[in-house]
Amino acid sequence: MTNPVDNPVSKNGLSGVTASTKRRLASISGNLCANPDCNTRLVDPQAQNDIGEAAHIVGEKKGAARFDPKIPDQQKNDIHNLLYLCANCHTIIDSDKEGKRYSIELLTKWKTLHEKKVRHLLSEGFAVLNFPELEEATNWLLARIPKFGSGSTLSDFRLIEIKNKIAKHALSNESQHIIVEACSRLDCVEQFIEERNLEDTTPPPLPERLKAGILSQYYSDVTAGQVGDDLFTSMVEYMRRGFTKYEVQSASLAILVYFFEKCDIFSD
Repeated sequence: MTNPVDNPVSKNGLSGVTASTKRRLASISGNLCANPDCNTRLVDPQAQNDIGEAAHIVGEKKGAARFDPKIPDQQKNDIHNLLYLCANCHTIIDSDKEGKRYSIELLTKWKTLHEKKVRHLLSEGFAVLNFPELEEATNWLLARIPKFGSGSTLSDFRLIEIKNKIAKHALSNESQHIIVEACSRLDCVEQFIEERNLEDTTPPPLPERLKAGILSQYYSDVTAGQVGDDLFTSMVEYMRRGFTKYEVQSASLAILVYFFEKCDIFSD
């Protein structure tokens, strides 16, 4: 059966880029337009959904800008041939049918440099995040968790090795990179949660409420049919897209990975 989140989508209704590929593209692009002269943030401020477009570097169909009949269709819709752009830049670039101004070589360079910059900024964010960034990310998550009745409790924490979850769900190199970066700051996350929990008397305990917020989104994504690396990418995007500062994005991902290890997400 076809995964509903992997149905091909494109602006013209023809088969094209899958939803999961576009989600990964948005993630590695930091939800920013990859045109170095634009860099518009491509997140709907109300719905917190990504609003960017997956633009083909080598054109997808005959007559499209930069079309090359020697390139197989499946390669054209692979993430390596896709550039994350705002609608305006996508239209301008694809209006250059001959690729004289926006060549394959230029767009490939944009993609490489942009995605490298996003990885670097996120890594820098992990290096400098501390309690203020964790506080901001925590407050954002607490505002979105399910409401508890008096005396409500959740299941106990249980430790499952991260490496087993990575292997079981075949997480990509991009996902593993985020996990490794976040793992370097888990001691800071744990210390923050312990100290904040001593001050926060709202029942149930803070760790349980944060865990509920993570699990709520996790089960929502699972119900929507997302699995494996696409599921992890969706969780990453949920946690980070509410923030513009990379150190707070990194803090939110460190919280995600903390509970990735400490509770039953990705254990099935």
